[in-house]
Amino acid sequence: MLVTCFARHAPAPSPTGTHVASSVRKGDLPLDEPQRGYRTVDECQQVASRATGGATMKTYALKFEAGMPQNILDVETRFYDHFDGLIAESFGRLIVTVYVEGHENGAMAAKYAALEIEKKLRVAVVRVDRDLVDAAEIARRIGRSRESVSQLIHGERRKGSPFPTPIGAPNGKRIWEWSVVNEWLRDNVPNSGDPEYGLTRDEMTIVDSWLLRWGCLSREQHIGLEFYDITAPMNAGRPHVRSTHTGGSWVRSWNVSERVIRKPSVSIASD
Repeated sequence: MLVTCFARHAPAPSPTGTHVASSVRKGDLPLDEPQRGYRTVDECQQVASRATGGATMKTYALKFEAGMPQNILDVETRFYDHFDGLIAESFGRLIVTVYVEGHENGAMAAKYAALEIEKKLRVAVVRVDRDLVDAAEIARRIGRSRESVSQLIHGERRKGSPFPTPIGAPNGKRIWEWSVVNEWLRDNVPNSGDPEYGLTRDEMTIVDSWLLRWGCLSREQHIGLEFYDITAPMNAGRPHVRSTHTGGSWVRSWNVSERVIRKPSVSIASD
């Protein structure tokens, strides 16, 4: 059973940018409570727990870069009518942050959120925003001194798993994705980072690839590749042959035309 909840959170810290708006939204829980209204994170977790037999659902904080609309005020209005999160223009980029619950992993949550953003806001989601941070920004977010964070990075204050490797070091200044750092903090320095989960580096790559494919291919081609992604593990070790059953009712279930693009068979001519 798929459970999706956009839960209300306290307003997030304002990112650097030219335009920032605060965050309040109406919840959207299409389960046994069809009415709409404000819900706290705890309320969303209770509903999700009932729907999943008591299993605890993760709350994901997902950050995307979207195409800049012509009327940003109209997009802002629609955003806060449908989502909990933050929308901001930062250095010529439209950054959209949403909070999502009810999915098995971050990649599934991000795919769902991206489609909902495009549907509700009518903007193109371009990629996952990495939310890059340096040591000084990490110290600000977790409320510690720069010296304390430096000791965490170099393993001087705590034994256990090493601090995540930086994604880069422009001019010798190391930077990390905040979600990766936050996950390390969750395991090694409890109650110091954000309570929400983010995407791992692998999940970011998966979602970016999916967004690129979604934006470049026809719906039929995209769905055909999605079907291959789902069935490929079952066919591991065998030459892949596109199923002849990927038409008809299966395609109609995706609300697209009945035509599925199939790669033609390739014959190798003998010399």
